[in-house]
Amino acid sequence: MALQLTLGPVVGALVGWLGGRVVEHASRRGWMEPTFQRLSAASIAILAFSLAELVHGNGFIAAFCAGLALGTRTPEVRHRIQEFGEAEGTQLSLFVFLVFGLVMVPAALEYWHLAEIIYALASLTVIRMIPVALCLAGTKLDWRSIAFIGWFGPRGIASVLYLLMVVGAIGVAGNERVLSVIVLTIMISVVAHGISAVPLSKLYGHSTTFESS
Repeated sequence: MALQLTLGPVVGALVGWLGGRVVEHASRRGWMEPTFQRLSAASIAILAFSLAELVHGNGFIAAFCAGLALGTRTPEVRHRIQEFGEAEGTQLSLFVFLVFGLVMVPAALEYWHLAEIIYALASLTVIRMIPVALCLAGTKLDWRSIAFIGWFGPRGIASVLYLLMVVGAIGVAGNERVLSVIVLTIMISVVAHGISAVPLSKLYGHSTTFESS
């Protein structure tokens, strides 16, 4: 754990800084077109992940730190790299969820019963919202902000990646019920958070604007 929490950020920061500098240098010399500047974001993230895993660091933390330490100062190049997350990155995320729905959901469907459904709903509400509220108790945030953060807390593509990590570590045989609960929780999260994102965000925005005025 110590190696993952230390080597992951170090490797990620180095790869991000060096990768950004290389992309910036190549762009200034006309060696990279805007399309490849955008795609370099994925290359830097994958490289940071791979190198961190080779030295027993955490690949996900490394990829995150690589983005934070991106070593490019040219606004145009930085903007094009950031565009990856808005276009190509979003498309890849949607593709992962498509595969998740086509492969994992049908495989887990037979293990879903009332107990699994109740636990999945609890995981998305009290099991994670109460700890979030406790962690934010000393921040002087109002209850609307705490509830908003608790509901829209950690979610998204990372949940699928963590599921794949669990499968790789413990396998599927004998763990079908546990894995099916994870799949069910992710599926409900995709639907519930997706449907509630816009209306709850607007409601939260109106409430905070009203209080500030």
